Formats: sequence, C-alpha cells, structure tokens
Amino acid sequence: MQQKNFFFTENLTGQVGLYGKELIKNGIKYLNVTDYNFTFDTTRLRMNFDDQGTVNKDMGNQLNAVINENWNQILQEMKPAVETAFGSAFREISNRIFKKVPYDTIFPQHM
Repeated sequence: MQQKNFFFTENLTGQVGLYGKELIKNGIKYLNVTDYNFTFDTTRLRMNFDDQGTVNKDMGNQLNAVINENWNQILQEMKPAVETAFGSAFREISNRIFKKVPYDTIFPQHM
C-alpha cells in the first residue's frame, strides 16, 4: 500500500547562519561547525495526507481541507521544530565536509 502525502510551498525563502571554530589536524586548518541556524518562511503551504487505509474517504478529504485552510497557524506551531531539525541535520552534514576538506580549500584566500 502506497501513500501519497506531500507538503507544497510557494515562495519559500530561507536563511542560514553557520558558526564554527578553527580545528587544527596535522598542522592543517579545518572548520568545526558548532552551530547552524536555519530559518524559513513561505507565502503558502499546502499539505495532503492520503491514507489508503482510511475507511471513510470523505472524512480524510475534510481533514485535508481543514488543515489547508489553517495552514498558517499549523506552520507557526511546526516551524520551531522544523528549523531546529534542519539546522541540526545541516550542521552534521557540514561537519562531514569541513572536517575532511581543509579550510583554505573551501575558502581560498583572495588575492
């Protein structure tokens, strides 16, 4: 059984803040990302939860309608948790890169 669930945004914008400190390994400078702040906003969010196992399809359609009519309030409730989760995930991904690739390779000195 396959479910067709989605989140669709319009005019999604985001901002990131990457914070770190120098890490020296074998005399080579790397970056240790200590914090990664992520914020986002959108002008519209649509959600659809299509549960094939639902006995009452009309009830599922009504629930989707209520969710989508109140998308902004739902988004404001979910937003802090989503931003924290994405920030943590991006910090871990960034550290996988920055702890392997030297700082000067990623951020070469401008001449």
